[in-house]
Amino acid sequence: MAVVVTVAGSYRLGGEDGPGEVASFNSPSELLCLPDGSLLVADTAGDRIRRVCRLPGGDGAPLPAGASVETISAKGWLRPMGMALLRDGGVLVCDHGHNRVRRLSPDLRTVSVYAGCGLRGSRDGPAHAAQFAGPRGVCVWQDVVLITDGHSVRAIWRAPGGGLHVSTVAGGPHEGYSDGPGASARFCRPGALLPFSGSVLLCDTGNHCVRHLLLARAESSALGVPTVSVLTLCGRAMAGSADGDLRDAQLSAPSGIAPLSLTELVSARARARGQRAEQRVRYASLTCHHPPARRARRAQLIADSGNNALRKLSLQHEAVATVAGSLERKWGVRDGSADVALLNLPRGLAPVSYTHLRAHETD
Repeated sequence: MAVVVTVAGSYRLGGEDGPGEVASFNSPSELLCLPDGSLLVADTAGDRIRRVCRLPGGDGAPLPAGASVETISAKGWLRPMGMALLRDGGVLVCDHGHNRVRRLSPDLRTVSVYAGCGLRGSRDGPAHAAQFAGPRGVCVWQDVVLITDGHSVRAIWRAPGGGLHVSTVAGGPHEGYSDGPGASARFCRPGALLPFSGSVLLCDTGNHCVRHLLLARAESSALGVPTVSVLTLCGRAMAGSADGDLRDAQLSAPSGIAPLSLTELVSARARARGQRAEQRVRYASLTCHHPPARRARRAQLIADSGNNALRKLSLQHEAVATVAGSLERKWGVRDGSADVALLNLPRGLAPVSYTHLRAHETD
């Protein structure tokens, strides 16, 4: 049984830091759990990166009861979105409005350009000269960075000479819907990415489905740009809300995906269109344990934004089920158990664990 609790934010739109019940956001979207247990939030319309952590000197209360919010980077961003952790501890952020991918240093104090010249387009080539068209999602596969950009998937990879290059590996400049080899596959506003058992899962938001990216490299080379083949896992290019097996289940604008291998996950809230804005980060406690032998087949949690629901994608049982929210598209901010909780355009997801959370002390 899922239990949903508000961690930070409210209906108030803003950028105020402080305890969770006082803090305010402006369309928070993507989330990233850091090794120290704190949580980065891309406060998209606020043009800043925020961090949620325990109150300094807290009494060990669970995150929902003892969270505080601080701004760690507020200059130079324009609608930041997807985030991913690098092996060196740095954080990549999709600077959607500036058509760039930027890097936060491991101490979160320095921001640099990782790829993109700032001009909108689809030009491949050296990272400093490559163009992006509003990057949204990012993940790391082996030593390659994958980006969802426009209606395509781009790869940032290191050439034998040491420089970073950008290549389009799937999709193209125009929207569509088709599976197949990367060059012939088509997407519509793809977003969140999740590494999965040697491959990558992708929320194809505009096509209302989850796609599976099968990546490979030439046997003679452990470097270079990978080849990609695209398959649809669940959903089709039509919005819906049906649970059931993968062939019949329907989604509506899936926007976030995370492994359902830990007992706690956090979802970010976005503004409701034409309704009162809700700017919250929420916590869902879900009972779901997977032995090591079954982790390759474990379930995933999907933020089904258009249905105001959290959905469980089980590859072992080849089925989709609703775990929180309403498939009648009711929206709201009501906390509680799964049968009463209401969500409002859930977007980002990140797994967290109380055993890894500790107080963050500022200088």
